[in-house]
Amino acid sequence: MNYSGNKFYFIISFLAALFAIVNIIIEIVLFIKYEDLKKKINDNSIDISMNTFNQTIENLKIDFEEKFYQLNQSIENFDNDSMNKKKINEINESIENIENISYENTNKIKELYDLIENNNETRQINNNNNEFYDLTEKIRNENIENTNKIKELSGLIENMRNENIENQKKINELYEIIDNITNENNNKIDELYVITENITNENNNKIDELYIITENITNENQNQIKELYVIIDNITNENIENQNKIEELYVIIDNMSNKDIKELKNEIKILESFHFVNYINEDKVQLTKSSLKNITSIYPHTQSINSMSLISDNNIISVSGDKSIIIYDNNLNVLKNISNAHNSNINYVYVKDDNNFATCSNDKKIKIWKKIGDTFQIDKIIERDNIVNKIMYLSNGNIIECSNSNINILELRDNTYQINNNIFTHTNEIKSFLYLEDKNILITSGIDGTKIWNFTDNSLITYFAEVICKSTYCLNKLDDDTFIVGYLNLYIISISEKNIIKEINIPFISNGILYIESKGIILIGGISKDIKVYRSDNFECIQTIEDAHEFSINGFIELFDGSIVSFSSDRKMMVWIF
Repeated sequence: MNYSGNKFYFIISFLAALFAIVNIIIEIVLFIKYEDLKKKINDNSIDISMNTFNQTIENLKIDFEEKFYQLNQSIENFDNDSMNKKKINEINESIENIENISYENTNKIKELYDLIENNNETRQINNNNNEFYDLTEKIRNENIENTNKIKELSGLIENMRNENIENQKKINELYEIIDNITNENNNKIDELYVITENITNENNNKIDELYIITENITNENQNQIKELYVIIDNITNENIENQNKIEELYVIIDNMSNKDIKELKNEIKILESFHFVNYINEDKVQLTKSSLKNITSIYPHTQSINSMSLISDNNIISVSGDKSIIIYDNNLNVLKNISNAHNSNINYVYVKDDNNFATCSNDKKIKIWKKIGDTFQIDKIIERDNIVNKIMYLSNGNIIECSNSNINILELRDNTYQINNNIFTHTNEIKSFLYLEDKNILITSGIDGTKIWNFTDNSLITYFAEVICKSTYCLNKLDDDTFIVGYLNLYIISISEKNIIKEINIPFISNGILYIESKGIILIGGISKDIKVYRSDNFECIQTIEDAHEFSINGFIELFDGSIVSFSSDRKMMVWIF
């Protein structure tokens, strides 16, 4: 072995000894700290900071790992040197000793953790005991206060008992006073009985006198009653004659058409309410008193009802702001509800016949509906440039419409249509129109007034700037030569004379007008929610129904049986009879 080898061997030996000494020092320090901590914990005289303790352990662990790493490096460098085998084994043994000591230290650390945990629990118990003692002291003080209050209450109860004894004495005194008063009152009552007996005897005499007078009056009235019976018999005989006529009319009904039946039913109603009717001539009847009353109401739509019409002998149709079309039987039972028939508010429905009708809407569309089987389906959709307010079929199958400020003609073909625009124009929006086909006369009315046109050559006949219309149902035919239209005032206009023959001042803004020819009356409804009944001969108001609806009345229709339906923005239909 040369000098350099001996030197190297000496260095290794020195390092091993140094590590052994460091290990012994670490063990002694840990043991001293362990025993000191254990003593202080058992004496409960130290507040251990777990963060500080953990940091100390972590630092020792890091220092040990660094030294262990250096030792492993030295072993790896000289592992192949047979001269160092023995020292390497010794170093490995030292490492094992260090690991064992580390293991023992770990166990001691665990014991320290357990002691710390127990110490914390002990402190918690002490804290709880202190709280318990505080609570006990508080309860004791409260009990003392309650005892004092009980003593005070006992004093109050004693006082009340004494007061009750005094009150009982006063009550006994009052009983004595009441007995005295009762005795006095009994004497007065006896006196009153005597007086009452005397009055009764006097009244009996007066009653006898009254009986005599009544008998005389009864004899006189008996003669008047006999006269009334004679009058009643005469009226009864007249009614029997009318009843016989009614029965004869019912016999004839079976052999008549539906149209004749409708007319006959109207005549029967006139006979049955004979005391309300004044016959002007053989052909025309004028109701002089009105007893219009509501018999039922329904809410078929979810928004304003804008238009209604008769669709066949037994069915009725309505359209609404809720975009739906509803078909009913003659008792207004819903048969079919076509929801979302348009994309917006439906303004008007016009029935061509039992199998065809048309609707117009704010969605700028006219839809033609055709009956297929038991349901109505869309046959055509006509796109327009503006909102369409009203439509009507012509006898040739074409459609007339009012849209914005124009009246247009739609020529319908098998699969297409042609539009003749701007034939009849206004300077502002047209709300309604009336076509008299037998006279080739077209009446248009809107915000800028009312115009009468020659439908053949499209020429303007006359113009009434003051006659304003703001609703579809504010224009109605009275007869072949006159019509009624209005908004703030109602105007009766003669076509042949080209002038206003009557102006009626109404106390509200009108929306709907219906002329009932069979009774000679005009129904008017409007924004005020009232219904007014006017005579058609002298335009006298003969009935007012206030607040008939909850919101504005939009119009009326007459049903097959002569009853009337009013429809409104309040979503309600009301059925009326006379």
